[in-house]
Amino acid sequence: MRWAWILVLALPCCGAEPDSPLDPAGCGVVLSPDPELADVTRKWAADWSVALPECDIRLGESGIPVYAAEDLTGADGERRCGQTFNEHRGGTFSRALEVRVDTTPTGDCAGWGYTLGHEIGHALGVHGHVDDETSLLSNIEAGRAYTLDAVSIAFAREQLGLNAPE
Repeated sequence: MRWAWILVLALPCCGAEPDSPLDPAGCGVVLSPDPELADVTRKWAADWSVALPECDIRLGESGIPVYAAEDLTGADGERRCGQTFNEHRGGTFSRALEVRVDTTPTGDCAGWGYTLGHEIGHALGVHGHVDDETSLLSNIEAGRAYTLDAVSIAFAREQLGLNAPE
């Protein structure tokens, strides 16, 4: 399994180069989902692209792997509905390395489709969660929206520095 991490780390950045014509805002990502997650990943990539038109968000090869997992647990042993593994340089977010969503049916998670939309937000570079429990970017699974809501979009735009200066 170690060779897989080396391979992932050796891949070129999973989005367009910052300040390139494809991604002038530097917030683009290419997502490479497991086949069973492709349709839902495509839906969320399109939704995030509409909400953040400055970012190049798409599916393709050699991008951020998006994996289906069963009984996903964190390093603390707690059950997780999804996880995004990020690379940090100098204490700052550099890029996402992989996304995992737990596809095991359970009452703890709102559903892996919801979770995938949430985790793609983190893969874009959005850190933390919103307080509104009904928002996609909430830390609460139950009651989460299956669409990108205004609270989550505003939070993402702020986190990514996409809000116009006042």
